Amino acid sequence: MIGSPAPLRIGRDRPHRRGGSVGVSLRNEVLKARKRPAFWVLTGAMAAVAGIATVVVSEVSTDGSLPMSWTMAPRGMANIGVLCFGLAVVLLFAPEFKWRTARQSVIDGLTKESFLVGKLLFSAALALWFAAVAWAVGATVFLVLPPAGEMTSFSVADLKAWAGMGLGMAVWGSTAFFVAATARGEGAAVGIFVAYYVVEGIAAPAGASFAISRGHEFVADAISYLPGRVAEELAGNELHYGSRFPADSGAIPQTRGFAHLAGAALAYVLTFVAVSFADFRRRDL
Repeated sequence: MIGSPAPLRIGRDRPHRRGGSVGVSLRNEVLKARKRPAFWVLTGAMAAVAGIATVVVSEVSTDGSLPMSWTMAPRGMANIGVLCFGLAVVLLFAPEFKWRTARQSVIDGLTKESFLVGKLLFSAALALWFAAVAWAVGATVFLVLPPAGEMTSFSVADLKAWAGMGLGMAVWGSTAFFVAATARGEGAAVGIFVAYYVVEGIAAPAGASFAISRGHEFVADAISYLPGRVAEELAGNELHYGSRFPADSGAIPQTRGFAHLAGAALAYVLTFVAVSFADFRRRDL
């Protein structure tokens, strides 16, 4: 009828399909991250760590007898690099509860599951972003300051080393995801994550050495299965290259294979993600 108002389309802007909801959630995460200073600060910190790590590793590993490895460029992903990545996951997730943006997203049409899946996918994309930054910075350092050793062609060992570092990032990323989802406070989540990272990094090697000195090898073996220990061993040169590279300073003695460690890492990732989903669905926003 002429002059009659157009029919009201309730919820036309809301995603109705589960896949569409996840896509909207992921797109929202990308837009929010681009506006967060923490994202750019930690990206810069990652770049600095990658550059320093590349310079240090190339200095100590190019005596002429050791071939250069493609994994030296992204070495910044290991150690302090995973701390930067984990902090990024925490700082881009935990404030959602204090700011009530998680609740508002659900009110606007997203399901709890879609919101959390979007966060999880964004965390995976964040890992790829940090890995790309580390590799780009490391490769640039090699171009500006060419190492003395010979760069070899990409090998199966290099592929396994990259996979190991990726699994290490997944372990720390899922740990940060779990902390952010359960602590639900920016300060508390950051404090818990950093405290665990530091305490495990210091106490685990000391505890393992003490246990071995007392004849309790089973305790030392149990300590070696802590998340950070598994991630560190997966990122270590000794696991992938053996005698071709010197063992990292303070590295865990290599006694387990890649498949064994990868299984432990995936078990941690699945456990942390599953518990995060269960807790998120149970609690009010």
